[in-house]
Amino acid sequence: MNGDDMGELPGNDVGPAGGGPLRVRPAVLHDAADRLTGLAYRLGHGLAGQPELTVAAPGWAAADLLVTVEAAVHRQVSRAGADAAATGQALTRAAVEYDAADWRAVHRLAR
Repeated sequence: MNGDDMGELPGNDVGPAGGGPLRVRPAVLHDAADRLTGLAYRLGHGLAGQPELTVAAPGWAAADLLVTVEAAVHRQVSRAGADAAATGQALTRAAVEYDAADWRAVHRLAR
């Protein structure tokens, strides 16, 4: 369920603690979530099938270190992809919750 399921409301203004009004536009949250999901996919799959990021250096003193660096790069990129996916999911949940709250308010006011 996203903003398209219920129609688009103009957004709402909320006042964060200690600050001024904040304009929330769920459609923008949905867009950001979609972009993060795409980024997460590219990060998660971009290095798949690319096991040799470093040059093989048999006999070099640094050969084992290069393998360790390569593995660390794979882990970090995968972790970044997982973080981007989790953030995208959180933005989607927030957008859906804002939309739902707006529509509940509309229905209450329409009575």
